[in-house]
Amino acid sequence: MGKTEECQDKARNGSEHEELLPICTTVSYTVNLLPKGVDPFNLSVALERDRKYNLLKHVEPGKTITIPGSERKYVLPSNFEKHDMGSVTVTHSLICRTGSELANDVSVDASASANYAGFSAEANAGLDQKNYSINVLNKKVTYDSIDQEYIEAATRLPSWKKISKELADFAEITNIYKKFAKFYSRYGSHLIQKGYMGTRYQLEIEQQETSEESKEAFSLHVKAEYQGAIGGSVSVDVKKSESYKQYTSQRKSDCKVLGGDAGKSGTLSHLSLDDAVSYNAAFKEWQESRKDGATDALLHLRVKEMGNFLQDSHIEAQVEVGVRISDAWSYFKDFYTSSGEVSLFNSREAGIIKLEVTALPGLEMRLSGKGNVRITHRKPSIVEVEILSGSIVEDINLTIVAPDRPVELLFSIGKTAQMALLLLNKYGPEKYRTGFNASPKTQSVRSYQHEIYLISINTKRTPLKTIEINVYRLIKLKSHAMKIIDISLSKTGGYSCPNKTIKAIVSYDIISKVKTLSRLHNFHPTITENCSSLLP
Repeated sequence: MGKTEECQDKARNGSEHEELLPICTTVSYTVNLLPKGVDPFNLSVALERDRKYNLLKHVEPGKTITIPGSERKYVLPSNFEKHDMGSVTVTHSLICRTGSELANDVSVDASASANYAGFSAEANAGLDQKNYSINVLNKKVTYDSIDQEYIEAATRLPSWKKISKELADFAEITNIYKKFAKFYSRYGSHLIQKGYMGTRYQLEIEQQETSEESKEAFSLHVKAEYQGAIGGSVSVDVKKSESYKQYTSQRKSDCKVLGGDAGKSGTLSHLSLDDAVSYNAAFKEWQESRKDGATDALLHLRVKEMGNFLQDSHIEAQVEVGVRISDAWSYFKDFYTSSGEVSLFNSREAGIIKLEVTALPGLEMRLSGKGNVRITHRKPSIVEVEILSGSIVEDINLTIVAPDRPVELLFSIGKTAQMALLLLNKYGPEKYRTGFNASPKTQSVRSYQHEIYLISINTKRTPLKTIEINVYRLIKLKSHAMKIIDISLSKTGGYSCPNKTIKAIVSYDIISKVKTLSRLHNFHPTITENCSSLLP
């Protein structure tokens, strides 16, 4: 048994030895941010879906520390350090954003990410809403503590080969891809370098609206519904309006309360806003329950891509592994999920619709539809839809999970319809939509990213011509507007004040810039070149 484990056992047995600071079993571990379905706005789910790998061993001797608001003593290993954040109560007037603009915010501004997600890059992360933080030292002692099993496993990986649509040996590169995918699943893609502790009240509200006018009304309705908690004032006439009644009948909400007394936070997170008096009272009780450092929760993690982390090492073998992993990461990080549909116009005869894209490792295309159709997935990159005689075909749903690489697309419909359209990311600003008309000829798709390129289309009604198509990158857009109210709180002075309560939260100001937030089916963070971000 190691010294750290021995200390923990003695602490549990009531000896004089202190317990390891709990957050040290998260910071210094790796997490895999690659799987489809990772939600950057749900920290706990992302950490629980895959087992974490303990990359950095705890270095002895540690030092004894206390955390803000508690006299309990903990052991902090020598390769960790602690920072107190000070005394600030912060409200974040967050967002009514489109998924496209939110993705852009997270891509270029780590502080924006810190406000409404669970993982962030290494840049400024808005620390004033945190109570204290624990991080690993980016020094010699840190690299000396890396588990040798990781280095040995990475060294056994094959050399990465550049992947493009001109692949000469698909089987070989697919085998290499699978080995790296298995490695990421076992050992993780990112090192958790820093964790922030504190309290947070966060609401997510969404409603199925897309127009600018409806989004502005949506912001007003959110403020009217939650003004007891977030401050500010709204005319009583708003709640009497028909539009407000429609809003409350259609909107969906999710409340996350992190930190504070467990019972009071649980009550607040599940309480209905229909009884405003009870809700506001529960909110106040939760605020005043934050009396001990032990009630702080994990709010935010800062992570770093493993290849980038290892290349800063003073150990040559670790640097070599970092380069090898980074070569593969340049491909894995470029996977996105696009959702859309295949629409038929004036369908007339039975026949076969064929959809085929260049086969790339990891690429997968799925179709599902209603009506008298038979869908056959020949390969991950080839799908056929048989339209049966006399059928009325509804739109066929399409999902493509693929790396952002140029591919060739074949979208043919034979005589099944007068015209067909393959449309991706149909919601959101028009410039982010991607459309392809059916054609017997192969079409070149340059990129899934948000950029303009030219393709040629030909239909019976439209002569051959070149049109401008805008392709949107990263996320599956939904016809949802979402508002997040994120209020993060830290105790006065960073310490407990049993006789002193926080009177109110800073007035919440809803910004009128409306963009919607959509849930990401597959999040690929691109905050700085080799870092990522996720929030609770």
